[in-house]
Amino acid sequence: MTTSRSRAREIAARLSSSLTGFLEGRVSEEQLVKRLRKLALDIESAPVLKPPAPAQSAEEAALVQRVFEHWQRRMVQPKAKLTTGRRDKVRARLKDGYTERQMRAAIDAVAASPFHMGENDRGQKYNDLAFVLRNGETLERFAGMAREQDPQHDESMEARALRRAAEDALKKGDMDAYNSANARLRDVAASAAR
Repeated sequence: MTTSRSRAREIAARLSSSLTGFLEGRVSEEQLVKRLRKLALDIESAPVLKPPAPAQSAEEAALVQRVFEHWQRRMVQPKAKLTTGRRDKVRARLKDGYTERQMRAAIDAVAASPFHMGENDRGQKYNDLAFVLRNGETLERFAGMAREQDPQHDESMEARALRRAAEDALKKGDMDAYNSANARLRDVAASAAR
């Protein structure tokens, strides 16, 4: 298998040989021009070699798997495979600086959208993970839809439980429990902001 390094070495060797031959008088100027043109044509016609993809860390692999499994559950696609295309989209959004929470929010928004789930004039679903995470703009648009559908979507489960506990305590008139739940809720919000 040809690698970009071995091809670069081959090009350098051919160029060096031609130039050395010219400087030593073994190759005429006309021959040098022909060799350089041939080398240029060979370089232009050669396929572009991509460097190998960087190895995925165990932490990143686990995060990709969690996002994929969340998508499987929300779209009811238990037999779907984590294809290279889907994996690459999750990894690309991570590289762009998006979080697992943002990706999950985008997936949730699409799952809650009748249009994207197939209730449209074509009867077509627009809910594949590669579509949801196609690019940063698409992810942001869907994550924004999640906030519109549920303003508390970004809250953690712990924060939601504390908010409900505070509301229940207030309904019962238990101000100590209400204040305690609110104090814990502030702590959770502060640690989430870090």
